[in-house]
Amino acid sequence: MPKLKALIIPRNDGIAVSIDGNVTIVEMQSEQMLELAYRCQKAGLEMLRQEQQEAASDHKAASRG
Repeated sequence: MPKLKALIIPRNDGIAVSIDGNVTIVEMQSEQMLELAYRCQKAGLEMLRQEQQEAASDHKAASRG
């Protein structure tokens, strides 16, 4: 399956979402925008935790030989 190129662009009235060059404007209230930002931060932190755990696990396995 080919990978899609996606881009989310914050705007002062919501977000613009571009998928493979097709742009859609999504109007949002300020509370919705802040909730989306919060959810993105939480997901990013979870990704970072997982990557750090995997790196630590790989390092331990390499140390054991």
